[in-house]
Amino acid sequence: FTPTMVDPEVKIKRLCEIVGSDSKVILLIRNNFAFLKSLWSQMVKEGLPLSFSEYCEYLWDFQDRNCFFECLYDLQYERLARYFGGDNVKVIPLEFYRASGGKLTRTYDKIDLITELCLALGVDYPLDFTLPPVNVSLSDNELFHKLKLNKKYRHDFGNLLFEPSNIHRSRKQLEWLGADERRDLFRDVKMKRLLLSEAKSAAKKSSSKVSFDLPEKLAKDLGRLFRESN
Repeated sequence: FTPTMVDPEVKIKRLCEIVGSDSKVILLIRNNFAFLKSLWSQMVKEGLPLSFSEYCEYLWDFQDRNCFFECLYDLQYERLARYFGGDNVKVIPLEFYRASGGKLTRTYDKIDLITELCLALGVDYPLDFTLPPVNVSLSDNELFHKLKLNKKYRHDFGNLLFEPSNIHRSRKQLEWLGADERRDLFRDVKMKRLLLSEAKSAAKKSSSKVSFDLPEKLAKDLGRLFRESN
């Protein structure tokens, strides 16, 4: 989902080479706009200094070099069907298994989505299965303050285009060159954790929230493409 990502076609081709063209593929999808909001929120946690509107403008304007085409599920399905065969691709819409509040629905003590995945995989529902809260989302209030801090203190996705990936990718090379002492390789991680803590503290003292509103034309253009795709 960054400008440095591998092309979607290449990803699926490599996946096919690894697991074989006769493999079964589960394509888990969700409401397009909800997916973009979730993706943007995660990137704000990781330092993105753009508002939701600015991020969507970027996706629209630079479709050939970002993750926008992967948000068009018909294209994803066609790619998968081309390498694995349409009969081997099972599409599961996440919203079918979520209640209005966002929590996953259950039948008795079993999570319906997990039951569906087990059926698709041909395995039994695991005993004593739980889904622990991992990577808990920030509230709209906390996002407001984290976004504000991101604009002041640049880190991770607020850095230059290739920097977030290259810092970690070059770690061994820097150690080999003896140059790693001149740079704190974990500066961004420590900065992110500090700013997340500050954003949560500020959110307790303020009612300000981020806006998910989009310019009218952009909202219409995105909505049209998503409807056609779905």
